[in-house]
Amino acid sequence: MLFAVLASLLEAVLAWSLITGRFLRLLLPVGFLYSLAIWSTAEGFGGPYTAMGQTGMTGNMFGNAVLYAVIFLTFMVAYRWPQRIEERS
Repeated sequence: MLFAVLASLLEAVLAWSLITGRFLRLLLPVGFLYSLAIWSTAEGFGGPYTAMGQTGMTGNMFGNAVLYAVIFLTFMVAYRWPQRIEERS
């Protein structure tokens, strides 16, 4: 129960940040790591790991969370994370 509440709060904060554009430099890496964590645990690396030896999502060998990780990585590149030292001053 605690994990479900914490996961939903984190997803809500990530969604708020993406919609409003606030704290993106801080939360984009968090979203990237969270997506990879979901992909590697709950989605089982997107593999066909069921009792019958097949996947329920035909044609989707990666799963959805890895696509979210790629999107977060693209945003991190677009917002130049981490910020270069000479740009801070």
